[in-house]
Amino acid sequence: MKKSFLLVLLFVAVHNFSFAQARLQKTWIGEKLDYWQFSKKKAKCGLFRLSEYKYKYSDSIVTLRISSLMIGADRFFPPRIVVDTYPFRVLKLTEDSLVVTALTEQAKELIHNQPTYSFVDKAKLQKEDFIFQGLSFRAYGNGRGTASKMDVEIYATGKVYFLGKANTDQYTGYYQGQLTPQQLVRLVTFLKSSGLSQSYPRFPGSSSHGSSYFLNVQFNQTECIREGEILPYVSQELFAYLLNITQEASLNKMEGTHKFAGIFEYPY
Repeated sequence: MKKSFLLVLLFVAVHNFSFAQARLQKTWIGEKLDYWQFSKKKAKCGLFRLSEYKYKYSDSIVTLRISSLMIGADRFFPPRIVVDTYPFRVLKLTEDSLVVTALTEQAKELIHNQPTYSFVDKAKLQKEDFIFQGLSFRAYGNGRGTASKMDVEIYATGKVYFLGKANTDQYTGYYQGQLTPQQLVRLVTFLKSSGLSQSYPRFPGSSSHGSSYFLNVQFNQTECIREGEILPYVSQELFAYLLNITQEASLNKMEGTHKFAGIFEYPY
């Protein structure tokens, strides 16, 4: 009887652990738009760029591990593998929320030195009451590289205005077009899952007038401005959509010009 009871307890413990680990395996978005994605054995984490970690989840502790090759300055310091660990205690794990606290100072840096840090399921970023009213977007690469330089404006009706300045293939000059209802729904889906209502720290070294991207989105009688050399990874699908708008929308060359509203006049 005692043996059977112990087997039951072991089964329940294993089941609960497996259930908790499975619940962890999704994409989580932090308070400052950090992107943490857990699969079975690996995690991809970051705000602007993702780093790949191995991780272990046991006894409510998530430990991220990342290896890097350290190369010495001369032959007396041969290359070696350095492993950095970032342990976190899971304070809360539900279907749609994750709350952690760092167990070391090094781990604390990954959560912006906060005593506790909250995440939500990426799917929950989508606001059902989201009402899209329009957007303005500018991309302008620094220097003389191959980065696209363009202005884009999209209205709630799906009307599109485009100005290609450099590295936009054959689309140089002013164009206008119309998104199909399906294309507009896709755009709104990306907007809803980009955390537009949340703030985030600037990418180190960035400054307003050195930005490579500028985005102004009007929704729900408010607006969100995003600007910087690198923007939060959570917005990757949205920015890929806008940078490839010439493939998304059917555009026709304009005879005149168009004044793009909501775009700051930065030098480029």
